[in-house]
Amino acid sequence: MDSAGIILSRNLMRGLSGLIFVSIVLCAGSGYGLSEYVSATAIAGDPSGEHLYVADKTGHQIIRINISSGKVTGRFSLPGAPTGLAIQKNVLWVTTGADSGVILEINKVSGRILRKLEVNVASRAPVLSNDGKRLFSCSQFTNEVIIFDTGSGRELKRVAVKRDPFAAAITPDDRYLVVANRLPVDASTASHVAAEVSVIDAQKGELVRHIKLPDGSTGVQGVCISSEGRFAWVTHLLGRNRVPATQLENGWLITNALSVVDLSTLTLADTFILDDVGRGAANPWGVAVSPDEKYLVVALSGVHEIVRIDLQDLINRIGNMSTPTGIRNAKDSISYQPTGGYDSFNRLNGIKTRIPLNGNGPRSIAIAGSRVYAGMYFSGSVESVALAGTSSVSESIQLNDQPPFSAERLGERLFHDAELCFQNWQSCAGCHPGGRTDGMNWDLTNDGIGNPKNAKSLLFAGRTPPLTMTGIFESLEQCVPFEIQTILFSAPKREEADALVAYIKSLSPVRNPSVIKPELQDSIARGKKMFEKAECMECHDGEYYTTMRIKHIGTSNEMDHQARFDIPTLREVWLTAPYLHDGRARTIHEVLTTFNPEDRHGETSQLSSQDIDDLVNYVLSL
Repeated sequence: MDSAGIILSRNLMRGLSGLIFVSIVLCAGSGYGLSEYVSATAIAGDPSGEHLYVADKTGHQIIRINISSGKVTGRFSLPGAPTGLAIQKNVLWVTTGADSGVILEINKVSGRILRKLEVNVASRAPVLSNDGKRLFSCSQFTNEVIIFDTGSGRELKRVAVKRDPFAAAITPDDRYLVVANRLPVDASTASHVAAEVSVIDAQKGELVRHIKLPDGSTGVQGVCISSEGRFAWVTHLLGRNRVPATQLENGWLITNALSVVDLSTLTLADTFILDDVGRGAANPWGVAVSPDEKYLVVALSGVHEIVRIDLQDLINRIGNMSTPTGIRNAKDSISYQPTGGYDSFNRLNGIKTRIPLNGNGPRSIAIAGSRVYAGMYFSGSVESVALAGTSSVSESIQLNDQPPFSAERLGERLFHDAELCFQNWQSCAGCHPGGRTDGMNWDLTNDGIGNPKNAKSLLFAGRTPPLTMTGIFESLEQCVPFEIQTILFSAPKREEADALVAYIKSLSPVRNPSVIKPELQDSIARGKKMFEKAECMECHDGEYYTTMRIKHIGTSNEMDHQARFDIPTLREVWLTAPYLHDGRARTIHEVLTTFNPEDRHGETSQLSSQDIDDLVNYVLSL
C-alpha cells in the first residue's frame, strides 16, 4: 500500500471510530460485559490440518474453525478467560487468567473438560514437549515456568525466570525451552535496561542462561524456533528512551524489532528493525516459521498487518552490519547508519513484505497448509492470507456478530492502535502494557526536557489525581488529549480522548499471587503494624493509599526541574517496579532502605531487618 493509501486508510479508521462512538451513545446501557465481544488472544492449528482453534479471552471460550470451509464448527465454554492454548493429539491444553487459576485439558472434538490442573495463578503460553510427556506454562505474575507431567497431571517443578514471562517455544529435540520475558528487571537508571530471554533445560527443568536483549528492549510479545532448532526469533519494542521525546520521525522514540538468539551458542546474534523509513510497524506480537523453513511471519498488532520475511535470506544477513555484532552500548541507542546496524531500516530490504489485514489487532498467528491465519483481537475475526506469492488479499472468517463498541472497548482498541500515532510508530500500550509500566524512563516534554522519569502505571489514574510523576495534570480528561499530542504527535478527536479515558478508568487491580502463601500471613500482619509505626500513612492513606499530593522526599537529582513528586497509590505496587520517580529502585526494599537515607520515605532507619521485610511484604500485598 502506498503512503496515500495508508493515510486514506487511517482517515477511514478514524471516521469509523466516530461512527462507533455515536452508536455507543444511541445504544445506552450496552455495557462492557465479558461475553459481548470475541477477542482472539491465541490461535493454533490442528496437526491434521482440519481445524483451527481460537482462544477467546473476553468470551471465555474456545472457538473451532473448519479450515476448508472457513466456518465456525464449535464453541467450548470455559470457567475463565483463556490466555493460550496448545494441541496434543485429541486434546487441547488451555491456560487461563487470574480469574480462574487453572490449566484445562479439553477434548478437542466435544469440548468436554477432562482435567483441571490447579495452579492458583494466572498462566499463559502453554508449550508441549514434542514427545507429549511434559507441559510447560508461564506463570506471568510469579515469574516462573511451571512444568507438568501430562500423563498424571502432576506438577513436576517450577523454574524461576525473569520478569513477566509472556511467550515460550521449545526446540525440536526437546533440549531447550526458550521463554520471552516481556519486561526488564533493571533499575531504569542502569546503563543497560532491557528485557531478557530465559533458556531452560527442558529435560532437567533447570535454568541454563538469561540472554539480555539490546538496550531499550521492552514489550516482548512473541517467540518461535525454527524447525532446524538453531535460532529463536523474538519480537519486541526497541525504545530510544535516552533521548528527549521531541519528535517521532524515523523511529526517534520507538522502533519495532525482531531479535535472533543463536541456540548453539546461547547468545544474542542480531536484531532487525521491522519498520520502514517514515512508517512504523508498531507492536510486533506473534511470530511463526513456516514448516518448509521458507518464511518467517510476524503479526504487527498496532498497524493491523502481518510481515512476511524470506527466512533463508534473513539468516544469511545475521551479523552483516556496520556495527559490531552483540548488544549495543547506551551511546549507540540512536544511530541511523545508512549501511546497516541495529537501528538501520534497510537490512530487510528485498526480503520483507508487509501485508494489510481487514480486521483490527492481530496478535497470535498460525500457519496451516499454504496460508497464514491471524486472530484479530478487536474485530472478532480470523484473517488469512496466502503464505507465498504476491497476493495480499486478506480473507475474513467472522467469529461472531460483534455488538456496538462500548466506550471502554473503543478506548481499549485505541489504546493499542498505532494508527492514532504519527507515522504509526507506537501506541499507548507501548509504554503502558496492560495499562501498567514498561519499566523504562522517558524524557517527555510535558514538563520540560532533560529530566527523564519512569513510565507510570495508569491503574486508578482517574481516581488519584494529580497525574504524571510531577503532578502537572489535575484530571485524566485533561491529561489524555495532551499526551496524545505530545507523545503520539497527533490531534485526537474528542470521542477518541473520551473513549481512552473510559478504558483507563475501567482498569482493575490484579491481586499479588504471593499473598495467598500461608507462610507470609504472619509477616504481612506484622508489616501492617510497621506501616503505622513508620508513619507511612502520612503520605499513603485512604482507599488508594495516597494523599494525592506532591511532596519533597529527597529523591530528586541534578537533572530534575523540581524536587517534589506525586505520591503514587500503593495499590498493586507489587506489579509496577521499578520505583521512585526515575525508577532507580528495583525493589520496595531498596525504596525503604538504600534510597531513604533521611527517613523521608517512611521512618525506617530504626527498624530491624525483620521489620523491614515484614513492611515490604505488607506493601506488596496491597
